[in-house]
Amino acid sequence: MKTWTPNLLQIELCLTYRCNVLCNNCSNLCTQAPCPYGDLPVEKVNEFFAQSVSCKHPWKKITLHGGEPILHKDIETICGMAAIYKDKHNPTVIISLLSNGCCDKTLERLDDLKERYHVELGISEKVRSNRRGDGTPIPYIPVNESPEDIGIEHDNGCFQTSECGICLNYLGYFECSPAAAAARVFGYKPLKSTVEGLSIAAMQKGFKEHCKHCGFSAPNRPRVIAQSSTKTWEKALEKYKCRT
Repeated sequence: MKTWTPNLLQIELCLTYRCNVLCNNCSNLCTQAPCPYGDLPVEKVNEFFAQSVSCKHPWKKITLHGGEPILHKDIETICGMAAIYKDKHNPTVIISLLSNGCCDKTLERLDDLKERYHVELGISEKVRSNRRGDGTPIPYIPVNESPEDIGIEHDNGCFQTSECGICLNYLGYFECSPAAAAARVFGYKPLKSTVEGLSIAAMQKGFKEHCKHCGFSAPNRPRVIAQSSTKTWEKALEKYKCRT
């Protein structure tokens, strides 16, 4: 069984779970478990950068994402914070803004943010065809298929673990962005409350709780177009909808 190496040098800041596309099998559950109140407060973003400076954490990449991050009301303030952090404290860090680029208006806003705050833009190639209006469905790995439900051996972590790193959302720090999203459905607790407290051991503990529920953990699972969920997710999502 392959074991993936946790990545403590990259982090995704999930700024919002609101989205203007709502794809099936969204790995951040924007479609399956809508969360209009789940914006990351600008105060928590400021705290993240302050802690990163204080403990001299060697971030290599910081990704601003969602949902659609430009829907966050303080997106310009947050991009400005990231630019100051890079210029003054970590000049080699990559600051990326991950958007769906779904329409010309979105792209214009992204270009403006890129020019003013020098962030890199990440726009999914899978979404570009939809932006052009041909209606092509977008296939994704079905995150809502619990490996335990379908009898598939699951790994400790996945490609998300090593390629994207940890995640900070409005609830706290989690081992990956799918786990951070699933926390509002399954009730996972954050790993730690500070940047300095993050560790490989904490991340691996989180994997034990989350990977058994995550379709990303099932080896060689192909991308699909239709929404797919197994019984554990169906029950959990139903309870979530009743709570919200």
